Amino acid sequence: MKNILIIGLVFITIPLLGRTKKSSRFIKRQRVEPTKNLSDAQKSKIYKYKGHKYKYFFEKISWSEAKKKCEDMGGILAILDTKEELEYIQNQRPCRFTAWVGITDEKNEGQWVWLNGKQIKNEMTGFLEKANSLDIRDYGHILLQGGLMSRANKGNLPKGWRGQALVQAFLCEWN
Repeated sequence: MKNILIIGLVFITIPLLGRTKKSSRFIKRQRVEPTKNLSDAQKSKIYKYKGHKYKYFFEKISWSEAKKKCEDMGGILAILDTKEELEYIQNQRPCRFTAWVGITDEKNEGQWVWLNGKQIKNEMTGFLEKANSLDIRDYGHILLQGGLMSRANKGNLPKGWRGQALVQAFLCEWN
């Protein structure tokens, strides 16, 4: 006899000592910090794109704190105002993680602007204004799988979403 164990939507048959029993238990996923195993070289790498320099800093801090830290280092929280620039920077990441960037709609709900005052192009909005808690999700970050999403200033994952509980890093830019 064989038992059937349901894992999400995948069915697996497991032999169990001649007894038949159905189980609906789900296997719990282990949460792994994606940036934990990065080398010092990977963490300190500077990326260049069209005369600008970018660097990821791996700290779980608020968007406001990330903005201030970039400014204190003589830079700005990254402005990725073209789809090509966003894709290039995303593709340089040594692993998948979330990172604050310099986009917000805190002044006018639903009007996403980069810190230089330029409005975001429609093709880049991604998940900035979708689902719930939109009135407090005023700050943008790069998603694990790429594209942009919004969260509250502290970086907590919005209710109903799956992913990293807090934004893992921030991206500074220098000219």
